[in-house]
Parts: sequence; structure tokens; C-alpha cells
Amino acid sequence: QLLQKPKEEVIDEPIDPHASDEEIQRRNAKKLMDRAIQQKDMYSLEKALAMYDNAGGKDDDSIKKARRWLELMQAKEELQNASQRRELDALDKALARAKAANFENQLDLQIVVAQRLRDQLARIEKLRHSVLNMDQKTIHEIKTYSKPPDGVHQSLMGTFLLLGYSMKEVKEWRNCQIILGKTGKESVMRKIQKFDPKDCFLQSALQSKKILADYTLEHIRDVSAGAATFYVWSKGMIEEVESTGGKQEEDPVTGGTKQTKGRKKKK
Repeated sequence: QLLQKPKEEVIDEPIDPHASDEEIQRRNAKKLMDRAIQQKDMYSLEKALAMYDNAGGKDDDSIKKARRWLELMQAKEELQNASQRRELDALDKALARAKAANFENQLDLQIVVAQRLRDQLARIEKLRHSVLNMDQKTIHEIKTYSKPPDGVHQSLMGTFLLLGYSMKEVKEWRNCQIILGKTGKESVMRKIQKFDPKDCFLQSALQSKKILADYTLEHIRDVSAGAATFYVWSKGMIEEVESTGGKQEEDPVTGGTKQTKGRKKKK
């Protein structure tokens, strides 16, 4: 593994009676470096380089190579951490560092995978901003419909299902108006801002997809620009949830995960 706890090791070798303590320390440090690079042990490599520097060592070709390996390992760890946190800014920074530290193309695969995640997160962020940047007048217009045009209610249903509301809660237009009017932590905008596809139940995404299936963006846009924004966000998030598999529902009886209805197991 990349991240291993450093072990104290002693290098057994003949002692040169004429070598200084610093020279012996530098020689041992180089052997520890070689071993750490072979084992891809970042912590031990960092420790060995510090040991070499403390002994007053100068950077020859082998030391320069060891420093490049250390930078590569550190860049890989940062890339892994940023990918796990799914934060776009952190991932951009980690990708830039990984590309700069890609010694002997060791990080090619990790960079490709992280770049895909980065593009996915950028798309989510763009869709999120399209909703968050809607003016209050547009949202107020949606709320004032006593009987919304065909597709408006469905667009909001699709959005609210993704945000965790049940079908029962969003089936009636009046309830959707109430949800849209909530403020603070329960506001739709706050929920969209914090939404992450990996935390959304796949079943909710499939319900949302079914509701929106009969409508096109052109149709929704013709009747309501605000509803069209929610429609686009929902369609994009459904794709993201499907691509990641979403969050699995737990069976209250067995404690395991439920098999999503309608999904066929691959033979």
C-alpha cells in the first residue's frame, strides 16, 4: 500500500573505520530510500530524506530521483483524498499537482479517473448554479399557479423526489407550493446546494425519471422558464445517480440493502 507506517530499520553493512558519522548516516539513508521507493512507502521515504538532509547530504542524481518519488506519492495521496471528498476546488488543485509530479507516468490511471470525477462534479456544479441563480420573481411565479401548466408540477415533483420527499408528499400541487415556500435549512435552494448524487436513493431517481419521461425541455421551457430550470437540474442529477448507483436502501428486516425493483441482475 502507498500509506504505510514507517518501521525502524537498521542497515547491516561493514563499518568503514575512516567514515564519519555523517557519512555513515547518509549511506544508510540512501539504502532506506531505495527500500521505501520499492515498497512505495511514502512515510519511510520522507523520513529517510530527512535523515539524509540532517546528515548534510548534497543532492546527487539518486537523491533528486528520491525527491521526485516522494512528490509523486504525496500528490497521489492528495488526489485520493480530494476524490473521496468530492470537492471541485480541491480536486482541481490535486489534479494540477499530480500532473506536475507524474514521474515516469506512474499516475496516468489515477489522473484519468480523477479527471472524469472532476468533469462530473463540474457538471453538477453548473446545474446547481443554474437553479441557485434563479431570481425570486421566477420562483414566485411558479408558486402563484393555482393550476400549473402541464409539465410544471411534474418538473417540481421530479426535483423534490430527488431531494428526499416521498411521492405522497409531492403528488398534490398544493404540497409542492408549500415545499417551494420553505425557508432556512428546509428550503429547496439549501437542499439543492447540499445535494450529492451519491447520497440519493436510486429508487427516488428512478421515480423522478419516470415522471419526467413524457416531457421534453422544449415543452417545459415554453410554459415556464423556472420549471425548465428545475427540469434540467433533475434530468442531470438522475443521470449522475444512475451512473454512481446511488445510495442503497436498507431493508428494515434483514439490515441488508434492498434490491431495487425493476433492475435486472446481470447474468
